[in-house]
Amino acid sequence: MVITATGAHEKYLTVLSDGEHTSYCDVSLAQGGENLHMRPGTIMASGYAACMNITCRRILTDKGFHFDKVTTYVDMDRDNPELLTFKTKIVVEGCDAPDHILKRIIALAKKCTVHDLLDRPKAFVDWEDEE
Repeated sequence: MVITATGAHEKYLTVLSDGEHTSYCDVSLAQGGENLHMRPGTIMASGYAACMNITCRRILTDKGFHFDKVTTYVDMDRDNPELLTFKTKIVVEGCDAPDHILKRIIALAKKCTVHDLLDRPKAFVDWEDEE
């Protein structure tokens, strides 16, 4: 998967694409942007929140449980320069799963694919143009 980020003259407005879908990114007014879209770090945290949400709903549906709504929360605390902390919460409304099963489903959802990606060791390498 390759993500492209393209910007031109509209302050810091950036167009993001995976080749099939498009979204936008910006920075706050204080940083010189227009504050029209989520900031880059916020997009990273929102990917985690979305993945937990999708995973939770998928498990509930696969297990045959009814639910009205699933809301996920992620607070990305970057105050400590040596430790990035993700605080998470999943709220399931109108669910007919027993409490002990719902707690297990929520625990599984918090270990979603994006969690696994964020939890891995990382390497940042330059990508040379292939011609």
